Amino acid sequence: MIPQLDLDEFYAGKRSLKIPFVVNDAAEVTDGSYKGRACAVICPETLGEQPTFLVEFGDDGSSAVLPAEILRRIQE
Repeated sequence: MIPQLDLDEFYAGKRSLKIPFVVNDAAEVTDGSYKGRACAVICPETLGEQPTFLVEFGDDGSSAVLPAEILRRIQE
């Protein structure tokens, strides 16, 4: 379970070392079976040493839970 304070900061757009992404961040997958695909970060799934995030792929609307270490934020 994600602490409410962390969720509040995620949805308020406050990145941190603990949560390196915020809602609707554009990202690219850098490894694995989704490598090279663009996505939007929807919400954190787990925090800790290896945080994971639910992402949605723009090309087909599918989603996946991926570790933060294979997501690269696309600067806008």
